[in-house]
Amino acid sequence: MTLPTESIELGLEQFAKLIGKHSQLREELGASGREFFGGDPPRQNAAEALLAGRRHLEWFLFERHSPALFGAPSEHLLEAWLEESPSDLGDKGQVLTQSFVGVFEVVELLPDVGCWLRDKAGYGSYALAHPSADGRMQTGDLLVGRLFPIEDGLHCASSAAAIFRSATLVSALEKDIEQIRANATGKVLRLTQDGLEKMFWGSGHEPQSEDPVGDLQVFLRESAALPQHRIESIISDLTATPYDPENLTPGAGDPLGVILDALAFDTDVNLSAARKHLLLGWQGLAMQSPEGDQGPENNANDDPEPEGPGAAVARFESGRLAGQDLDGLFDDLEEDLGLGSVADANPEDDSPAPDFPGVVGAMISEYRWEIESAEGEAAEGNLDGLSLLAKFAEPIGVFEELGHAELLRFVTFWIHEQEALASAQEARDLLDSLENFTTWVQAAHEHPLQDQFGSTLKGLRESLPRIVELNRALPDGTGLVDDSRAMLFEVCVDAHGQFDHLRDRDGQDHQARLEAGLSARLRAGDRVHGCLEPDGEFTIRRCYPAESAGLVPGSGS
Repeated sequence: MTLPTESIELGLEQFAKLIGKHSQLREELGASGREFFGGDPPRQNAAEALLAGRRHLEWFLFERHSPALFGAPSEHLLEAWLEESPSDLGDKGQVLTQSFVGVFEVVELLPDVGCWLRDKAGYGSYALAHPSADGRMQTGDLLVGRLFPIEDGLHCASSAAAIFRSATLVSALEKDIEQIRANATGKVLRLTQDGLEKMFWGSGHEPQSEDPVGDLQVFLRESAALPQHRIESIISDLTATPYDPENLTPGAGDPLGVILDALAFDTDVNLSAARKHLLLGWQGLAMQSPEGDQGPENNANDDPEPEGPGAAVARFESGRLAGQDLDGLFDDLEEDLGLGSVADANPEDDSPAPDFPGVVGAMISEYRWEIESAEGEAAEGNLDGLSLLAKFAEPIGVFEELGHAELLRFVTFWIHEQEALASAQEARDLLDSLENFTTWVQAAHEHPLQDQFGSTLKGLRESLPRIVELNRALPDGTGLVDDSRAMLFEVCVDAHGQFDHLRDRDGQDHQARLEAGLSARLRAGDRVHGCLEPDGEFTIRRCYPAESAGLVPGSGS
């Protein structure tokens, strides 16, 4: 029996829905928070509040005696759960109801499987599959929380379980357990989830990182494998929008939802771990003192802050529109951006290339200048789409970082999320501009963009205009952005090329019903992001061309 973490989450959400339909259980769940937490639920930290809420739900379902039902809610809701759950969950409700909690020590790592856990209170040993979000569990670590039995003697940890790495904590825990055993009639101790909550999270807070922003950057670099300019862009987006500790639904209508959506699309990172790191980092950014709050100082003799490349490009554009000499303007632009000194540098110097965020926009301005000098105003209509590329690539500081991966993300994902194109013709114009620009870059600057992206552009000639028109026909789906059920699927067709079913990132096929007018316009390999209901009804939030498969980790397309 295979029940991956995603299915466990889906199963718990199904139980939560059933609680919501039962007025007495709904009231009991709301009133039981103080009983579980030993006080007010944690609210100061959004990431911890979400995890604490999950642990509260697990306890309420599987351990707490309900006065309304005269037993644990999961036992009485199981029949309804089996009837209403998606077909891929089948009869696996017992995996949830047979779960148990404990304090487990990692005693051995199992390559390609997970690790062996030893129950510190009950002497049992358990094989844990997929031991952590980033695969870094070490022997001696403590895992505190709920385990779900899956197959072949393996277990899966709850997404709300916590990992502690502290020899002092392990030693203190062992002393406490031995002292309890010395006064108990039995040697096997039974732990409860509310007891663990008070023991390890009694103050409502997990141990805080000294540098949550640094931890976020490390996570994005090492676990999500993002390039530095994307990491800096994420930090910038979070900094620009103040974190609101009173917001209990972070991710809806704020930068967090957009960032998570992008990570879900083009990385295989664990989204629960990503959400936690992003929330903690966002909170950490809000707590940092803004620069310049140290009081007034006399800086009259200090060197002024260097202006960004955006100002240099704007000055170039202003002069160009005013009819000034283009050769002189371009010389000034190169000097403002420091490009002249780079070109004159010692070719033997192997120091890193200087970083100029906005350099792609500067290169596009150079290209426009050359084209408009040769073709005049007639060329302008076919170049407007490149301003979108300049906006997308603004965080890139070294032009050579603009390669196949970034262009693919721009044209198959970013422009659709931004709703940047209004028609199929605008899509065709953008592709023309990209083809001409990449050809010019390769010829003028010896950066092989055309070789890298030319074949992809050919495929997009059919798919991109169609997808743009299809997205324009969709109802507003922004409310699904932070819906935990929203997933990315591949469109699969039958022998006649007609829509047949959807395939998720794990290779599992799902029967789904789509609006006839939409399904007829989808093609094999297209990607759709949306919500699949248990009855097979699928609500599309966004469509992406088949070429976006190059962004999806593990895609076989």
